[in-house]
Amino acid sequence: MSNYFKYQHFNQDNIASEEQCQIKKLSIYEALEQVGSQHTYQKRFFLFSGFVWLFGAACILSPIFTYEKPSFNCPPEIKSDECENWACQQPDPSQYFSSKPNSFIMSFDPPFLCDRQYIADLQIAINYAGSALGFIASLYIADNIGRKFATALFWILAGVGTLISSIFSDDILLSVFGFALSQFGANSTINIVFCIMNDHSLGKFRQYSMAAISPFYGLGGSLLVLFNLISADYKVMMFLIGALIMISCLYLQKIQDPPLFIYEKDKLKTVEVLNYIAHINKRVTITKEQLQDKHVEVNKKRIYGIRDLFVFPTLRLNSIFSGLVLFFIQISYYGSNLTLSQFGLDTKSNALATSIADTVGYIAVIPFVPHFKRKQICMISGLIFSLIMISFNFLEVPQDCQDGCIEKTLQVILVALARFFLTFEWGIAFIFFAEMFPITVRTVGLGFASFVGEFGSILCSYFISSLIKYGVNPLFGIGIISLLSLLLYYPTEETFNKPIQNEIKELIEVELQKVQQNN
Repeated sequence: MSNYFKYQHFNQDNIASEEQCQIKKLSIYEALEQVGSQHTYQKRFFLFSGFVWLFGAACILSPIFTYEKPSFNCPPEIKSDECENWACQQPDPSQYFSSKPNSFIMSFDPPFLCDRQYIADLQIAINYAGSALGFIASLYIADNIGRKFATALFWILAGVGTLISSIFSDDILLSVFGFALSQFGANSTINIVFCIMNDHSLGKFRQYSMAAISPFYGLGGSLLVLFNLISADYKVMMFLIGALIMISCLYLQKIQDPPLFIYEKDKLKTVEVLNYIAHINKRVTITKEQLQDKHVEVNKKRIYGIRDLFVFPTLRLNSIFSGLVLFFIQISYYGSNLTLSQFGLDTKSNALATSIADTVGYIAVIPFVPHFKRKQICMISGLIFSLIMISFNFLEVPQDCQDGCIEKTLQVILVALARFFLTFEWGIAFIFFAEMFPITVRTVGLGFASFVGEFGSILCSYFISSLIKYGVNPLFGIGIISLLSLLLYYPTEETFNKPIQNEIKELIEVELQKVQQNN
């Protein structure tokens, strides 16, 4: 057997020690470049991730139609933003319905409106609480057991939960459990595949793919409108989403834990993953001897968790304030979703307009992300969103205004424009917050921030209901809290043009001190 053949063969057990000395050592980044960091494997996973974001968004945004309220027709002397509150004070609010959607809350007699609104608010809170619990579970599973396993587990749960909410729609407890389980799985999977993309590609491709995935989330709203056009029955919509999610699970066997992540835990497994990627990309494989050992070895059995985010000073502020920023972004985003039947045109038209605006906002992130500072651009876009929403306090719609009147059309245009800037901010912020955390705790960090943010989704229904109850325009209220939340960006650490961190800085410093003491 020739020396050349020995060098190329994967099994290196019989190679002479003098030959091993001649093998060029590759860092994990050089090894990933060799097997392909922006080729077929990464592009296929991007498409799968796009599907996850598209149908995950459909799950998460489904309350637009599952909890859709009727629009109300009030006397001319009642202002439009006070109409619902006035109608609910009448002996029979239903006689003021101008539309009656086929939604979950309207399928009960009496529906969950007015004095029964608290039931709908509680159900929405439970719905989004599923997401919060999913983030807590996923951040431990993904960063300690593996991101491949976590992706499969949570995506399957998303599909099962969606099907339960459809099939058992007559049982309120099972339906609410299904809604919550779908959120539990969908939001967590979105976070996990985002972290995987971050850790199996390099350079501009990494940044562009992370930005290009967000428009799929925006299209999730358009997908809901499409399903609603196919059937106005929310049960059919949820069944279609669940069935397609379960079919997509067939691709789960094709994905691997990302090399940059697994390298911190198991060198041999890293080589196997790299060579699997090389096979898909039709590139040169590597050997265990070629892959450079880590300069500093942190305990492989260490379990990473939320505690790390607060114990280590380099993570503490970023963890707290990234979560608080997402909290207010999600109050604004999901809160405005719950008002779609109360302004502008009909719910379908409003949902389609905001979905298109969301998608365009996410697409706009793509050319910006490689060139601009994250913190600065988030604050500018958030400021514009806040000012547009505040302007709704000064835009009055007469009660005799029909669907095509100027004021209602202007409302839709302004909300769509506001949502463009909000999703642009969210798209940049999500990349910004993912880059803040070292690879070993990226899912933990982003998961915790998303967990805190999810309380914005949980509380948004109560927030909107309280504003309506006290006669405050809910869009104006959203604008005020969004404006105040921009201050939360200041303590965070800018990540633009800074190298990726593999491990927690303090852990590396401790291990370096041990090495120096031993020497």
